[in-house]
Amino acid sequence: MAQKKRHPGLTIWLSGLILVNLFVAFIFLVIFSEGQLLDSPELQVAIDRAIQKNGLPEWYLFIGFVHSIFNVIWCVALFNWKKWGFWGYVGSAVAVFMVDRLFDYVDPKRGVAGLIFNILVLYAVLNFGEEGENEGWSQLE
Repeated sequence: MAQKKRHPGLTIWLSGLILVNLFVAFIFLVIFSEGQLLDSPELQVAIDRAIQKNGLPEWYLFIGFVHSIFNVIWCVALFNWKKWGFWGYVGSAVAVFMVDRLFDYVDPKRGVAGLIFNILVLYAVLNFGEEGENEGWSQLE
């Protein structure tokens, strides 16, 4: 089997998604630890104000944490040339969009635009490069 090559744009995009989602998951851990993770009562006061201002229930924050962790899993799968990583990413994005709509946490237009944008950008980046050379989509298993 020939060595697979990844387009640099795909490498940068997947790396960025992994780093951002790990950071978001860390932020959710800080929120769940009530500021104790960073030993900062001031941080906890700021977190409480933000949650109350936005009216978000605690379970919604847990969904955000789980979504971030799964996004890391999907991106690592794509790094390993697994097509199910793309479909997992799509499914995860759709599931969070549906929760957002069900509980009316996000404006419908912004939610649809964000959903479509995220999926299309990932698909486009997977199609960077020359087919048979370094295009990601055609190399996924």
